Order: sequence, then C-alpha cells, then structure tokens
Amino acid sequence: MHFYEKGNIVKGFNSIDRLVAESLHRMKSPEMVPLHRFITELMQETQIAWITAEGDKLTRLQGRAGVLKEFLDAIDTSAQTLEKLR
Repeated sequence: MHFYEKGNIVKGFNSIDRLVAESLHRMKSPEMVPLHRFITELMQETQIAWITAEGDKLTRLQGRAGVLKEFLDAIDTSAQTLEKLR
C-alpha cells in the first residue's frame, strides 16, 4: 500500500486491496482482541494527553490519534470493504 501518490496526496486506508482488507477483518478474531484493545487504549491515552499538550507535541499527538482512529475505523468497516472488493 502506498501512502503517497503523485502530488503528495495521502491515500491511506482508502486504497487498500483485498489482502489488506482480509487482514484488517482478522483483527476482529478472538486471538486479536488483546491487540485491538491495546490500540484502542493507546488512542484514548493519546487523546487525553493531547488535551494538555502544546506546540509540536500537540501536533504529533493529533496525528497519532488520527492514524489510530483511522486504523480502528478500517477494522470496524473491513467486512463492508471486503464485500466491495469482491
């Protein structure tokens, strides 16, 4: 998956293929619950830290929270994404 295309436009999770969608969907399986929980808690901790952050740290935390949220959203919508890719 390429995160940048010509002109430095971020493609991110909007450009996943079937293999990536299947991997994201497997994040819902019971054995992946600890990792999913860790990522969710990391996003929540990042959002809390972002409230009191300033300057560059604020920018970094906003970016981190955004990526984690997008990742969790991609996991949540992976079944629909797989259907679209069929």
